[in-house]
Amino acid sequence: MTEIPDDIMRAADSVLEHAQMSAGWNPLVQRGLIARALMAERAKWEAELATLRAENERLEDKAEGLDADLQSALEVIFNRCGPIDWLRMNYPGFNEKMIARAALKGGE
Repeated sequence: MTEIPDDIMRAADSVLEHAQMSAGWNPLVQRGLIARALMAERAKWEAELATLRAENERLEDKAEGLDADLQSALEVIFNRCGPIDWLRMNYPGFNEKMIARAALKGGE
């Protein structure tokens, strides 16, 4: 069973208290008010979740773009400067990959 978040429980308790005062102890009215309050809270949480998912997707796309930009910049550095120490120190393995790629292009 899914646990109900504390703030939703507090909202339900508040609605229940209001229902008891305004509708007496009519259980049908109380249940209706509680159901409406819980549906409103659920809608709020679903809207917030949709916003967070959209932001997560935007940030993932941005990270992928930045990674592609970095790879392109490293290739430009390699092609202009050759295998320099900075590249070897900061991006181990990239230099060997570029040398292998250059060897393949040269062998064609």
